[in-house]
Amino acid sequence: MSVTTGRAARVVVGVDGSDASRAALAWATREAELRTSPLLIVTAWSLPPGPYPVDLDVAEFVNDANALLDRSVAEARSIAGRMMEPLVRAVRDDPRSGCSTS
Repeated sequence: MSVTTGRAARVVVGVDGSDASRAALAWATREAELRTSPLLIVTAWSLPPGPYPVDLDVAEFVNDANALLDRSVAEARSIAGRMMEPLVRAVRDDPRSGCSTS
């Protein structure tokens, strides 16, 4: 049985920069192409366990996540056989649940 919601199903992939996540990105990119579906690339970030130093720069964590997403978009575009404009999302969450909430 299939349910139609009126919007295109998207392919979601989580990335963390590891070889395994790069392989997952390649698979998801090809799957999105095959289905002609949007590709959503997600990365999750969190603060390390406290206590935190006074000069902890949270922006550094956000910048690192955004840089990873930029690299992942470039990689997806190089894999895709068509012009692809992936959606991206950096979530402040545990990596195990970051994709499921996207």
